Amino acid sequence: MKLMSTSTAVNDSFMPAANWRDGLPVLMTGGCVVREPQLSDASPLLEALAHEEVTRFLPDTPQTIPQFEWFIARIQRERRAGRCLCFTIVPNEPGRPVGLIQIRPRESSGTTAEWGFAVGRDYWGQRLFGKSARLVVDYLFRQTEINRLEARVLLHNGRANRALEKLGAVVEGILRKSFITRWQSADQVLWALVREDWVAKQAGPVYVSKAPLVRAPEEVAHATLVADVPPSLLSGLPALRGEALRMREVEPRDASDLLRMFEDLYVTRFLPPPPQTVGEFEQFINWSRRQRAAGECACFVVEPDETRAVSGFFQLRRLDPTFQTAEWGFAIASSCWGTGLFNRCAQRLLEFAFGQLGVQRLEARVPLSNRRAAAALRKLGAIREGRLRRSFLLGDECLDDAMWAIVVDDWTARRGGESTASR
Repeated sequence: MKLMSTSTAVNDSFMPAANWRDGLPVLMTGGCVVREPQLSDASPLLEALAHEEVTRFLPDTPQTIPQFEWFIARIQRERRAGRCLCFTIVPNEPGRPVGLIQIRPRESSGTTAEWGFAVGRDYWGQRLFGKSARLVVDYLFRQTEINRLEARVLLHNGRANRALEKLGAVVEGILRKSFITRWQSADQVLWALVREDWVAKQAGPVYVSKAPLVRAPEEVAHATLVADVPPSLLSGLPALRGEALRMREVEPRDASDLLRMFEDLYVTRFLPPPPQTVGEFEQFINWSRRQRAAGECACFVVEPDETRAVSGFFQLRRLDPTFQTAEWGFAIASSCWGTGLFNRCAQRLLEFAFGQLGVQRLEARVPLSNRRAAAALRKLGAIREGRLRRSFLLGDECLDDAMWAIVVDDWTARRGGESTASR
């Protein structure tokens, strides 16, 4: 349900500015160190992580030294842009990297982030992950604006689920078919840590840190960092025709209409702060088109046939490298509420997402008090999968969200049933 805010558009970044943009600190505790990966770590990381027992729980893992170098160079650039933090785990013995912890903010405010982790098989059962994870979590909650940290773990990954439980994470839902590879789709557990709970349980910082090393991203001579962009997004979005409406890619000329629509407090009540001027909306629109060309998102405006005026806005954003899991947000002009416009637009957007983009799972996060949006999603066939604690910063207040999801198999079956019923 959340739309990207103007801060994202202006800064091309998912996190607030902080000193870690120039380099992450080295965090230390008894027995291990965590620090940013460097190109020289590619070989030991490959040796530690490129094993079936480790990779079977991960969607994609580099399988060669050049692939690990590409990965390391990419995450350094992402850190520089404020979109990702990644630490490598270095035990005192043998003194070389044996695991990774990666954090990605999932919204423009930077208050909610998702993390993933992997540790080499030879170091399981040695409490190494628990020690290093405590370092990273404590640093994030004390030194960044992250307020909430989420992890998605396969149901049958008992080791990772137990490790998160020991850290104090709480189960908030079961995400249907949210782990997607070429071979399978499987359910995951959604775990979350919240800053207020974490800090209340700690007597003080659990780490000792060295100042960040100020460095530019390292270069990889034999690899080009190019995003895997779905063909449907490369050259522009298609126009989607629905019943008495058209949906098309947002354009700079839409800035005035969008400003007028988002000035309505009924429309923005459950949304992050929208752009405040025509100029800011133009910046947002130009940014969204660059993001579409990079394979990150797709933004449509809605034009009902009877008015030809922009009366709605829909956004799709990828949550994984292949766009198989995505999130959507939407807003409809209050003058069109109760007319069925949202449902007609949503049907066309779902056809595009599942049919042309290849999305397998589409998520929406909706504040619990937004009953209108929840009812609209339920009518589409979405299923509520969990309650997300303090996941939406609205003004100075952190609200709970509900997680709603539609998976492609349910959508296909529902469409088949509707078509049969209509004959």
